[in-house]
Amino acid sequence: MKTTLEIPDALLSRAKACAESNGQTSNVFLTEALEARLASPPEPELSSEKPWTHIFEGLERDAAFHAEIARINAAIEDEFEHVEQEEIL
Repeated sequence: MKTTLEIPDALLSRAKACAESNGQTSNVFLTEALEARLASPPEPELSSEKPWTHIFEGLERDAAFHAEIARINAAIEDEFEHVEQEEIL
C-alpha cells in the first residue's frame, strides 16, 4: 500500500544511508524497521510519580503544584501510618 508520511529530514537521511550500506532499498529497510518495532512491546516507563498524579496532567507544574503534591503525599502517608498502627493493635 502506498501512503504519505512526514519523517524528519535528518531521520530519513539516516535511514536511507543505513539501507544503502546494507544493500537494501529504503522501502525494505523501513518496512523491516517498522516490523521490528511492532514485534517488541514497548517497555513500561519507570516513573517516580504516584499513579494518581495523572489527574494533574496538563496543569502547569510550578511551585504551587509541587507544594500541593507534597501536601497530598503527606496526607496519604499519614493516613496509611494511622491504618498500620490500628492493624497492630
